[in-house]
Amino acid sequence: MSRTLGLIGSGMIGSVLARLAVAAGLEVVLGNSRGPQTLAGLVDDLGGLARAATPAEAARAADLVVAAIPLHAYEHLPVDALSGKTVLDTANYYPERDGHLAELDSGELTSSALLQCHLAGSRVVEACNNITPHQLVFLARPTGAPDRSALPIAADDADAEDEAAGLLDLLGYDTVDIGTLATSWRSEPDAPVYIQPYLGEIPVMNVDAFLRWTFRTPGIPVPRPGSPNWPIPRCTVPQARPDSRATRPAPATRCPTLPIPGADHQLSCRTGRCRRSIRRPFGQAAGGGH
Repeated sequence: MSRTLGLIGSGMIGSVLARLAVAAGLEVVLGNSRGPQTLAGLVDDLGGLARAATPAEAARAADLVVAAIPLHAYEHLPVDALSGKTVLDTANYYPERDGHLAELDSGELTSSALLQCHLAGSRVVEACNNITPHQLVFLARPTGAPDRSALPIAADDADAEDEAAGLLDLLGYDTVDIGTLATSWRSEPDAPVYIQPYLGEIPVMNVDAFLRWTFRTPGIPVPRPGSPNWPIPRCTVPQARPDSRATRPAPATRCPTLPIPGADHQLSCRTGRCRRSIRRPFGQAAGGGH
């Protein structure tokens, strides 16, 4: 079976994922809101495994799709073309950019749960939303490398989560299950796992200076639990969203085997199956297929 990754969005994260996918031997179909003609330079740079299309064409052609768009653009995703597909959501909610959304401000929904409501016929997996573009490239490692990093993922559908883990394995990352879309706040902005573990101490600076700084910073490997290089032996596990959009947090629980800050081991092995060990090879259909 051919293995084709669809990418809707060609900004920094979308472009990085496209490069990693091509390096792994995947066919890539890219689409954005400005039309295929605006992707000519990126496609030429990626080589023969990549082609440009509309977002709907990219969705239909793909075995799995990444939505690498700002959250405020989620309603423009092609709902019909994405029906039956697993969709990786890389977006984060920034009210100053996306405008205030009542269901997110109140904590009623996470951003990925909001996307799942919009894409009711798809299987949404939150992934690649807690790492900066340069570090996503620099920290990718082959399977089994001692300094391989792990990325958190969250989903309501176990098969979709396995499929996403299989893709990320090809792209150079282990994965850690942080629960359902309702608990995906654990990898959102202001959560302990958001950006900082992969960067170390971050100087005080504005957004533009921060992005320039990340491109000069190689990054810090964050291996999964069980690795001798796992850097965080003990931590606190928040039981409720620890930001201003949430209700008052419950007391934290101590967790000596935490895979990534903000996620407990029970969540990484729900239904008795650990996401770290049952990755579906990318391109193999989940359940009955798409």
